[in-house]
This record gives sequence, C-alpha cells and structure tokens, in this order.
Amino acid sequence: MLRPVLAPGLRVLRRSRTELQVGLRPEVCVPDTEPVRRTLDHLVRGEAVPGDAETRAVLDALAPVLVDGTGLLTPGFAVGDVAAVAAQDHSGYRDRLAARRSARVAVQGIVPDLDPTRLLDAVGLPVTDRPDGGPTAVLVLSLGEIDRVELDALVRTGTPHLLVRLVEGAVLVGPFVVPGRTACLRCSDAHRLVDDPSATTLVARHAAARAARQDGVAEPVDTALGTLALAWAVRDLVTHVEGGRPSTWSSTVRIEPALAALTQTEWLRHPACGCGWSSDAHPSRTMVG
Repeated sequence: MLRPVLAPGLRVLRRSRTELQVGLRPEVCVPDTEPVRRTLDHLVRGEAVPGDAETRAVLDALAPVLVDGTGLLTPGFAVGDVAAVAAQDHSGYRDRLAARRSARVAVQGIVPDLDPTRLLDAVGLPVTDRPDGGPTAVLVLSLGEIDRVELDALVRTGTPHLLVRLVEGAVLVGPFVVPGRTACLRCSDAHRLVDDPSATTLVARHAAARAARQDGVAEPVDTALGTLALAWAVRDLVTHVEGGRPSTWSSTVRIEPALAALTQTEWLRHPACGCGWSSDAHPSRTMVG
C-alpha cells in the first residue's frame, strides 16, 4: 500500500481505558499503547508513516480499516463518491472507478424537471447522446407508459437498459433488461395477460395517448418521488457497470408517493416473447416489502 490512510468515514474512538477502536462497523480494536497512538496520529493527520518494525506491526493490525490514499483524488468524480466507493471496497475501489470511467450511458426519453445527467456525472458515468452507438447501458425515461416499440431496437442490439416510468402519480423503476438473460418489458406484459387479458391493449392505448391533454391539466410529476427513482436507477447502473447484479434485475419496483410500501415484481422470460424463446417460462413472483 503506497499511502495508507484510514478508510473514509472512520474515526478513532476510545473504547475503554486500555483500548482504542477504529470505526463502528466493522471495527478494529487495538491496545492503547504508545506505538499505536503514534501511528494513528500520523494517519489521522494524513502524514506519511515511519517504516520501522513497530509501525509496520500496528499497520498490520489496522489493515481491515486502511485504504491506499493515492486514488482518493481521482479526476472526473465527485470526491464524496470516490470516498463512498473506497469505504465500500477498500482494496478494489480504483478498479470500480475505472470501470465507471470506461462505461458509456445513454439517456432515452425526457421527463420534465428530472435530469439524470447531474447524478450520472457525479458518480463518474460518462453520458453519450447516441443510444444507438453501442453504449454500455441505456437509461429509459417515460412520463406515462412507454410504447414498447421504442425499446425494440435496444433488445435487437442486445443493449442493457433500465426503465423509469412515471405513471398516474406512481413511479416504476425497472426492469433492468439484459437481452438474452433477463425478461424484457414485453415479457412482463405477457405475464400480466394471465390475470388481465386486456392488459397489453390498455397499456398500448395509454402509451399512444401520452400527448398533452386537451383540457390543459398537467401530468402528475412528483419531483421528490421522481428524484428518488432516478437515484435508484443510477445506483443500479453503477452496480451493473461494476460487474454486480442490479436490484431491479429482471424486476419492477413500484413506488407510491407515500412510500408506505415498495412492491417488487420479478419477471422471468416468457416463451411468447422473442427475447425468451430459448428459456423455460414460469409465472412471475411478487414480493411486497
């Protein structure tokens, strides 16, 4: 480790008369000895630590709460976001940041007063204005239900995409679609036909009627709720880019304005949908939390 520093967010705390503790969870407890206090003083002040044997022994004991500080000032990222990644992954945070920087995220669709580019920039995900130019993933925004035809090109090209829909005052985040691996939005439509044979027809008619109403009444856009949905979506995009599994993977989260409960419905690929012809189909599962 070139420049050991305490992991972001951690503080040195007195646990007892004879012990010091670094961090709350997970914590490291060390004896309150002169070598320990001297080493911690260097770390707290951001100073280089000596290379003597006593200091090396203390650093070994503190290893679970140390990070290499050489990557904490990474250009192109908000410093707080870099610190958050380092706090999550002490040894691999620079690889995570590099994965974000090499990604390209496109935004398709517009919702008034909701702009995801600020969040995408803050977390270090470069934004491209070409959804058809081979982006790593596409964030799809829709005020009202989306015409499924608008997603067909993404499915055909195998482009991962995540939907955020504001529909009749509620917000739907997901599904996160990886063509060939997850259910797509048409798969979820096909599953819904089991309970409501008119579901897809009604959704299509709703999508076709997204133009402004003739009576002049605005569409319901709860800015706070929409911002929450955007933050959730951007966090899932980060997880995907870093090689993890997004929380909305092949599933839809419905968020009501009161936030009293979140309903998450997991979808499996449907045999009637072109993206799922090679998979077995099972009913969807709904979880309420």
